[in-house]
Amino acid sequence: MQEFIDTLTHYRQAKALLKNQTVEELELITTNLSKILDEKKEQEATLLEEQQDKNEKLAAYKEMLAADGIDINDLVDLVTNTPTTKKASRTPRPAKYAYTDEDGQSKTWTGQGRTPKFLVDKNLDNFLI
Repeated sequence: MQEFIDTLTHYRQAKALLKNQTVEELELITTNLSKILDEKKEQEATLLEEQQDKNEKLAAYKEMLAADGIDINDLVDLVTNTPTTKKASRTPRPAKYAYTDEDGQSKTWTGQGRTPKFLVDKNLDNFLI
């Protein structure tokens, strides 16, 4: 895509690319490009206006804070240093099954999560604690 854009932005390359096009096709291309350009200008103007509005509002808020004797840094600290409530961690579940694996190690399993390889396809009732 970038290669196509580079070709269109260089006069000689664009002329070579479009040399076999009819006048009607070139006029259609020109019309479409003009529409796209107008839309792009509108979008940029809208974005610039929104940014100016935002900057004006920020300046107004800054003046209001200064008039009330509030330092902007205090406000930033208040917003960024709000204490968050820490979610209480739950207590571990007690083991429900006990078994000795292939290596001869005694292990336990709560019954939640992936079933240990040793217990797959076995009757779990035989391993209850």
